[in-house]
Amino acid sequence: MLRIAIPYGQLSAAQLRKLAEISRRYDRSFGHFTTRQNMQLNWPKFEETPEILGELASVEIHAIQTSGNCIRNITTDEFAGVAPDELTDPCPWCEVLRQWSTFHPEFAFLPRKHLLSYLDALLRVYNRHGRRDNLYKARIKILVNALGIEEFARQV
Repeated sequence: MLRIAIPYGQLSAAQLRKLAEISRRYDRSFGHFTTRQNMQLNWPKFEETPEILGELASVEIHAIQTSGNCIRNITTDEFAGVAPDELTDPCPWCEVLRQWSTFHPEFAFLPRKHLLSYLDALLRVYNRHGRRDNLYKARIKILVNALGIEEFARQV
């Protein structure tokens, strides 16, 4: 199985044609789009992986961080960047987050299936002790500094 990253869940026509070509040449002529908006090929041959990765690179897509305990894909609305009533295009922010998290050691071994409960715990601790009264101090890093990293981690 090979998962292919579809950044923000958006494909150009050239990228979509390349995925179709790869699925015909190296798989069974179809792929599966996952809930994380990646494409999954289920039957490629292991020894053909370097060729597939080369073809993906030719249209600026890849298979980096598409499996395992990592941030797999940062997605956005299907109308991002093209909706006439859009206040701002989120794609540049998605790209910043993608570049920042890709190969970042802190995101290489995330807990499996427990991320939402961890984020909920972070938010509860921040809501209990955070500085929402001061725009310049309304940061988690300020709270961590105030409580100390050990105490902050204990409360989370």
